[in-house]
Amino acid sequence: MQTATLLLQGRAVEDFSNSALLFYLLAAAIYLFYSLWEKKALHFAGLTLLILGALLNTGAIIARWLQVGYPPFTSMYESMLFFGWCIAVVYLGFEFTVRIRKAGWGVLLLAALAIAYASLKAKSEITPLIPALRSNWLTVHVVSYFIGYGAMATSFVTSLLYLTRPRKLNQTEALASASTSGELTRKAVAFGFPFLTVGLITGAVWAKTVWGEYWSWDPKETWSLITWLVYLNFLHLRYTIPSILKSPGTKRQSVLLAENVFALFGFASLCFTYLGVNYLLKGLHSYAK
Repeated sequence: MQTATLLLQGRAVEDFSNSALLFYLLAAAIYLFYSLWEKKALHFAGLTLLILGALLNTGAIIARWLQVGYPPFTSMYESMLFFGWCIAVVYLGFEFTVRIRKAGWGVLLLAALAIAYASLKAKSEITPLIPALRSNWLTVHVVSYFIGYGAMATSFVTSLLYLTRPRKLNQTEALASASTSGELTRKAVAFGFPFLTVGLITGAVWAKTVWGEYWSWDPKETWSLITWLVYLNFLHLRYTIPSILKSPGTKRQSVLLAENVFALFGFASLCFTYLGVNYLLKGLHSYAK
């Protein structure tokens, strides 16, 4: 009876995650069309599909939680399902607070890639929970980090859009466009950075309770700190870039350029912290594949 229940729950996880993947892909396609033509009907359709995809993604996480009996954040499979959900939900929050619609297709493509990786590459087998993970700190630490990851994924897309934006002939229009698109990256990082900070601190406290020390320079810890420092520097660029340019407009462009380049480096560091360390460097914090 228990085996049959687990099989049904596993099937539910698979169905929910595959459906979420489909809806994220469809939403990304429609947002791409919206970025080209800016039709309200396209935005409404894309937003509807995004919400449905996020709900299905939520269903997959809940079904997995019921299947394993503990917060489903302990394997690469589970964390990828949650990463896709965080990307979609954080972007959805931005939808209702800032005009970020033209970045929707790229952000949702990242969410779809996370779900696709979970479905196609990561192992979904249930393994016994090791003693170190049997802690309430697990949920606080992982949820904080992944909300931050979702925001930084959004900043990665907006920085790409900023750096590849078409150059306009009219300098005034170019400055206005650059300022608007560049500010989206800054807002995304400003939102995500406190969550990265909470994740870093709770991880240290959790390590103290499990291993008896706050910090051991494990590869995951080291790269988490590197990523945090990159984004900390990002937030200080507007103050630390030397004021050697006379033109306020040129100075503003320089700050925006530096911020968006830093956002790319930050997300690259984040991806290495999450995936590269797990597959290349290993360590105490590596996910089960």
